[in-house]
Amino acid sequence: MCAAGQVNRMDRSTIAAVATPLSPGGIGIVRISGPDAVGIALSLFRRGRDGQPLSRGSIDSHRVYHGYVFDGPDLVDEVLLVFMLAPHSYTMEDVAEIHAHGGPAVLATILDLVLDAGAEPAGPGEFTKRAFLNGRIDLTQAEAVADIIEAASLAEVKSAAATISGRLKQEILSIRGLLLDLLAGMEASIDFSDQAGEVFDQEDASRVLLLDVLPALDRLMERHRAFGRGGREFDVVIVGAPNVGKSTLLNRLLGYERAIVSDTPGTTRDLVDGPVFLGGRRMLFTDTAGLRDRAGDQVEKKGMDLAARALERADLAVFVVDAAKGFLQEDMDAFARLSPERCIVVVNKTDLPGAKGFSLPPELSKASRVVRVSALYGYGMDELEGVLVQMADKLMPAPGAGVAVPNARHHASLVACRSAVFSAARALEESVPVDMVAIDIKDAVSRLDEIVGESADAGLLDAVFERFCVGK
Repeated sequence: MCAAGQVNRMDRSTIAAVATPLSPGGIGIVRISGPDAVGIALSLFRRGRDGQPLSRGSIDSHRVYHGYVFDGPDLVDEVLLVFMLAPHSYTMEDVAEIHAHGGPAVLATILDLVLDAGAEPAGPGEFTKRAFLNGRIDLTQAEAVADIIEAASLAEVKSAAATISGRLKQEILSIRGLLLDLLAGMEASIDFSDQAGEVFDQEDASRVLLLDVLPALDRLMERHRAFGRGGREFDVVIVGAPNVGKSTLLNRLLGYERAIVSDTPGTTRDLVDGPVFLGGRRMLFTDTAGLRDRAGDQVEKKGMDLAARALERADLAVFVVDAAKGFLQEDMDAFARLSPERCIVVVNKTDLPGAKGFSLPPELSKASRVVRVSALYGYGMDELEGVLVQMADKLMPAPGAGVAVPNARHHASLVACRSAVFSAARALEESVPVDMVAIDIKDAVSRLDEIVGESADAGLLDAVFERFCVGK
């Protein structure tokens, strides 16, 4: 399925781009798609160092060829070459991929040779855009390609994969089919109103809208509300009084030294953060300035203000106390700023002799969990990581395996569709003429067409594909 009229507007150029990150790595891929893709790749490729060419007539689709890329007489790299011939390719065009070593210089050199041979630089998402325009995928599947690349958790990966496989498309088309069946009945009753037997059952149509169509739309919209937050990562802010070991805890969680650690209170003035994958989910941990009633200077006060703002947008607070010092008034002042149900208390520095007599005051019993650790030596960190995963699953639930989640664009169209369907159902119950009801049904269908891209205009396509990276 593709946007009406879009295929005719697509040029027949051959495009190329580096399809892998331009950073040092084991393998890098230069992707070419279009009518001249095979010829361009063959013009640069030789099977042996002696310059033996590979002929077009001898190649097979989806077979890997070992050889070398040459720049005139000069060897550039030893490569693998793969052809995927139309229509059995991602873009449904002839595609050639040159798998080279992953250095930025060698990939840039090969791409330059490909462009010199006649290809044009691909724009962001242009390979996926061609897959859409050529009818291989619908717009929900195209968007899910970007989603799976940007996924920050295993749940997001599985949801995007479900959409790529066509599950969301199937749900949308199922609802669309119900509406089109009703519309066909309405139009038949209008066209043949003077013939006996062509009577549209408005009561039955109303039941279909109220019992089948609206619940199906509501399920999709609820799925977006529940799982489409797209927080991309679970935001955890580490807070507490000055000098309780927040920076040491951040470094321990990240596995490297990200924050400066000092015995001097107020060392952390700015927000310091870093990402970690725990339990199949990306979490962003942020170290903050120590919270206390009076800042030592204006810089520390600004750091405390930043910490307060970070707390407001955080999914979870990790409140750190010093077991060796005990629970002081400044700890109580800091804890008072937190939401207990979104808080883990971490009793730190349990390795110190003075920590043995530490006991939690009753006020901290309101926190969701309490974990004892030594951030310096790593004691208790496995338990803390497990608690973090549990809290993330509780506060930011993930969709079940294989559940396709509508994104914000889909949700807006679903809302408009539901409004039109509800208007049609109400009109049927009030015995409004069928030709008037059909207007609402057509509007509802058009909203679903927006989702799958059946009625997408150039502006919408540009907005969808501009978020893609070049090479995909």
